[in-house]
Amino acid sequence: MQVLLLVEVLAALLTVARTWPQFLRIVIRKDSTGVSFFAWGLVMTAHVGWLMYGVQDHVPLLIVVNALASSGCAAILLRLRSVVLVVVLGVGTSLAAWALYSISNGVLLSAVVGLSLVMFLPQAVTVLRASHEGVSPVTWAVSAASSIAWIVWSLMVSRPALAAAHYVMLPTALLIMIRAMRVAGPFAVSKSAGQTGSDSMSLESPA
Repeated sequence: MQVLLLVEVLAALLTVARTWPQFLRIVIRKDSTGVSFFAWGLVMTAHVGWLMYGVQDHVPLLIVVNALASSGCAAILLRLRSVVLVVVLGVGTSLAAWALYSISNGVLLSAVVGLSLVMFLPQAVTVLRASHEGVSPVTWAVSAASSIAWIVWSLMVSRPALAAAHYVMLPTALLIMIRAMRVAGPFAVSKSAGQTGSDSMSLESPA
């Protein structure tokens, strides 16, 4: 039981922590080149969906982890777009999640798992096809570690389906991390400070 608790705590901490290196990179370097608003919008939507699932299904762990994680996503999004857009996204997702749960908790669960499967993909497209000096390798390293922790946890509790999305999220996070490290390295000084964030589907040539 102690090992299981340790894995649960580690998975939760990594999930909450993964957004902040990206936020700090944007704030300190004033460079959000290649940071995908679309990807972080999907991540926030997924966390809000899990949060609403936790509220309505009375699961404290889901409530705490996803409330903190969605706040981190919102912090990144606020550096990329207007407050109004972020608020609309958060409120709209909450209402949609509430409506889906009223149909069935399984419907909401399917929706958030589906979002989790694809939410990193826009960022992966960006790092493969466009300039991405503003993308934090540390964030994606932590994301990969988080996926590993959740996979281990799901196997320990004999419910591997609970971590199904992480089998897609893990290699995607590793791909983004490797591509981001090739541009500037995790601690290198950006050469394009002051540029604004690019859309997730930008087709600019790599720097």
